Amino acid sequence: AIERPSKEPNEINLLEVLNRGFRHEQFRPGQLEIVERVMRRQNTLALLPTGAGKSLTYQLPTLLLPGLTLVVSPLLALMADQMDSLPPSLPGGALRSDMNRADMWDTLTRLRNGEIKVLFVSPERLLNDNFVGDLQNVPGGVSLAVIDEAHCVSEWSHNFRPAYHRLGRILADRVRAKTTLALTATATKKTELSLIKQLGIAQEGVLRNVRVRDNLILS
Repeated sequence: AIERPSKEPNEINLLEVLNRGFRHEQFRPGQLEIVERVMRRQNTLALLPTGAGKSLTYQLPTLLLPGLTLVVSPLLALMADQMDSLPPSLPGGALRSDMNRADMWDTLTRLRNGEIKVLFVSPERLLNDNFVGDLQNVPGGVSLAVIDEAHCVSEWSHNFRPAYHRLGRILADRVRAKTTLALTATATKKTELSLIKQLGIAQEGVLRNVRVRDNLILS
């Protein structure tokens, strides 16, 4: 386990935390800049290619921040994969539509007791007033709200999954998340502008490290 330091974020040796907590020698391109912004409590939209290690950009700060990291994810299979990737030092939980009542109650009890550091939910879960009340009262509060596959906020919000359209306001006004991190591997400039407007992210908070791979051809 990593002891939460009392130092200011800019004094923390993030590479040392990466080595000890994740057994990685170096950050991948783009990861460190994202982690540094999260540790400074700056809302961020990060565009990283698939396989570039987006999950680490919220897992590492979660080791150091108090309270809960809430991860909003669009797919059940994606939640399961993210749960499996959590290091042992980060106790996680998920509230999914395919869970039975007993497992769901157990997860909620652990959440209320402050025994979960990373919680995975669908955007529709945040439309439940009782659940939002639980988040408002979680020990330490919601330090970080992560929106995975964040392009869905723009592309799905009006037609397919309306919960995405309300996500930004719910996280800021009701959940009172201290920091928001939006992650995606794909976003056009139009989608990017839509995301930062809906999620309250400044233009300088956009970190883009996506390039067209040399071995891909569109014809």
